[in-house]
Amino acid sequence: MHRALKLLKAFLHNRSCVMDIKEMLEPELVKFSFKSDTKEEAIEKIVDLMNENGYLSDKEQYLKDVYAREAETATGMGMGLAIPHARSAGVKKTCFSLIHLEKKIKWESLDDQPVEFIIMLAVPKDENSEFLSLLSGLSMKLVDDEFRENLYAAQTIEDVYQIFE
Repeated sequence: MHRALKLLKAFLHNRSCVMDIKEMLEPELVKFSFKSDTKEEAIEKIVDLMNENGYLSDKEQYLKDVYAREAETATGMGMGLAIPHARSAGVKKTCFSLIHLEKKIKWESLDDQPVEFIIMLAVPKDENSEFLSLLSGLSMKLVDDEFRENLYAAQTIEDVYQIFE
C-alpha cells in the first residue's frame, strides 16, 4: 500500500493531532492556472515559490530531499492530485502550496492518470509530528469528493479559504 495512504488510514482515527489547515494557508503559495509542462518543472517552480517567500533556508537541499522522496514512491495520489513532500534541513518554516495547473501533466500516480492539482509540503527535518499532522489533515480533507471538487473549481484565494472552513 502507498505510504501516504497508510498514514491516512492511521490518522483518520486520531483527529486530535490534525493541524488547523486553514490557519496555515498562505496566499502567496496558492496559485491558479500555474504553467508547467513536466513534473520536474512543476516541482522546481514550486520550490522557487517557497524559497522566494522565505520558507526555505536552503533551496537546493529541499529540492534534493523532494526528489529523494519522489524516488522512494510516487506521490501522485490519483484523482488528478499529487502531494510531493519532504522533511528537510533546507526548510525554515512549515508550509504547503496549493497549485492548480493550467493543464494536466504526466505524474506517476496510483491511477496512472495525469495530475492537475499539486499540494507540496515542506517541513523542517526535526518536525516529524508537525509533518504527520499536516499530511493527515490534508489527506482527511482530500478523500472527501465534494471538498476535492470544490478545491479544483476554486478560482480565487477567497474561494480556497471558504472551502477550508
